[in-house]
Amino acid sequence: MVTSCSTICGVCEIQHKTTEAEYWCPECEQGLCPKCLNYHNALKSSRNHEVIPVENYKQLSSSISRIQQHCPDHNRKFQIYCPQHESLCCPLCMSSNHSKCVGMLSIEEVVATSKTSTLFDSMEQRLKDVMINAETIINDRTQNLSLIQVSERDYRDG
Repeated sequence: MVTSCSTICGVCEIQHKTTEAEYWCPECEQGLCPKCLNYHNALKSSRNHEVIPVENYKQLSSSISRIQQHCPDHNRKFQIYCPQHESLCCPLCMSSNHSKCVGMLSIEEVVATSKTSTLFDSMEQRLKDVMINAETIINDRTQNLSLIQVSERDYRDG
């Protein structure tokens, strides 16, 4: 039986069947049962998709899981990043709206260089600073609590 928090296999659902999905294809944006996963992996159009277990998909933050993979205007997969407009583009967007833009990058290039970018380094340093500040605050509060407890004891004894 499929529970209310389960993910349904998208292929089975189209066939009016209710089967619990064990896998998630981010590119197809649908769940897959083991049987449909076999077909998915056999099809030329989807055999190179990186499928993940549904449990892993459910653990993604909502901001990540809501990232669209397809252009809402042309229903094509995003493949290009336009740094001038800071937007993702499908091939049709590129030819119609970004033909004069320079510095277009494939999404693969953006992902590959993101770890070495200065923005990533800056964000990483800020996160480290936040962690240090949080630890300092925790230590200060712990010391304050100890001082209050000592003062309370002195007051009662005094």
